[in-house]
Amino acid sequence: MAAEHSVRIHWSDAQQQAGLPDVDRTIDPAWQLSGGEGWSLIIRFERTPKLQGNPSTGFAHFVIPEDAPTEWLKAGTVLHFFERNTGKSARLEVLD
Repeated sequence: MAAEHSVRIHWSDAQQQAGLPDVDRTIDPAWQLSGGEGWSLIIRFERTPKLQGNPSTGFAHFVIPEDAPTEWLKAGTVLHFFERNTGKSARLEVLD
């Protein structure tokens, strides 16, 4: 299994209004704030975002770690993370 990194997700207002996800895992694309290509991340939650509130914390790793931009999962990095229910993006901060 790929190394997991602690993350904090700040959900969009639209996602908060629609209701935070009631899942313990999600697989969605993430990309740098400057745009460009996206890479799919698996986010695992110990408690669902619905129970945690906004922001939510979890653990992230790339779906396909080979050739993935590993620098994206370094502490302090901020990414956009696709919200499948709203079509908007959340702000994902890498904590470690």
